[in-house]
Amino acid sequence: MTSRIPDSGSTYVALGSSFAAGPGIAPVLDRGAGRSGQNYPHQLARAFSLRLVDASCGGATTANILDTPQETSTGLKPPQLTAVVPDAALVTITAGGNDLGYIGSLTMASRRNRMASFLPGPLRGAVLRLLGSASTALASDPLASDALVPTAERYAAVVASQVEVVRRVREIAPQALVLLVDYLTLVGPDTHEGRRFPMSDEERVQVEAMAAGLSAAFASAAEQSGAQLVSASAASVGHGIGAAEPWVTGFALGIPLIRRPIVYHPNLAGMTAVAELIGRHLTAGTVTTAPTAPGAAPVDTRHDGV
Repeated sequence: MTSRIPDSGSTYVALGSSFAAGPGIAPVLDRGAGRSGQNYPHQLARAFSLRLVDASCGGATTANILDTPQETSTGLKPPQLTAVVPDAALVTITAGGNDLGYIGSLTMASRRNRMASFLPGPLRGAVLRLLGSASTALASDPLASDALVPTAERYAAVVASQVEVVRRVREIAPQALVLLVDYLTLVGPDTHEGRRFPMSDEERVQVEAMAAGLSAAFASAAEQSGAQLVSASAASVGHGIGAAEPWVTGFALGIPLIRRPIVYHPNLAGMTAVAELIGRHLTAGTVTTAPTAPGAAPVDTRHDGV
């Protein structure tokens, strides 16, 4: 694999969902998008002195990247492809999880299990039967299928959409290096049932299968499209929920109407790790070195403004 390092001052466009945007990580640059000034795109842009156009947005699906405007708490966001410019030197893409209802449905199931845990045994069983199991909770998500693990057809649809995103990016910016950056691992060897991960062993297996399917979709899309894959999932196996140095947040109930915690998402350490992983990918197999004294990269406020 040969990569290339974008020239200092060249344009870098970041597309994706919350695993790129960084909700809950200070400073918040766009509340509606849940976009942080310390997400991996911003850290990468600073490290290589790139001009960043960050269109990432929490909750985005591949359709919101391609052609569907996205509703947010602060207004409508245009399709993210409108942020890609012809002279872009680098484009990163982290999207597909929301097409499968990955984090949203996992959060719903965890909330249901955690709230039921406060009830006495007989009542807990009755409530869970009334509300349904965690798998049923996941299935009730409008983006989820009849089970926690989506069907092969739905994974194939994600692959097709990711390939189309890459194709459309290349139409607009034919000289851009396109990287598919997959999702950080949530459930690793140190993840166990508890308050931070209120899922049974059986449910854990299903969550791991769903994450593996998503990672495989990224790999397949990279192979089919010719984009390069940056496997954050593989690099973060030892940094899941419960690890000594976690790169993601676990579950928390929070206080209704007052504080809604950002659960099952990258934390600052995770975003830093992804930025460094991409940086190593860019420098692998090249003779060019990164700038030795990178300054603060200019940021395109068309997408980073509130």
